[in-house]
Amino acid sequence: MLAARALSLTREWGLGGWEAYALCLLGEVETSSGSSEVEEAEGYYRAALARSQELGLRPLEAGCHLGLGLLYRQHHRDREAREHQTIATTMCHEMNMRV
Repeated sequence: MLAARALSLTREWGLGGWEAYALCLLGEVETSSGSSEVEEAEGYYRAALARSQELGLRPLEAGCHLGLGLLYRQHHRDREAREHQTIATTMCHEMNMRV
């Protein structure tokens, strides 16, 4: 998978910001695959979230929250879905971004 290769290269070359984007992309891929397993997608999103927070990449941070919200909604974890979607929406409004 190309996204996994991208993650590997970003780590090898020390490209922290791109690593965060690759992790988020892997979370999106896992979410869109329709897998019944939440843990792998959740792990990618949470790693991307941590890295984006560490590097101050707020738009990506909001995207990670949105991704987690969508993932949780797919798996009927409504309380968690609402929590992450609210955070994403709030962050986007603060940055004058459209959701």
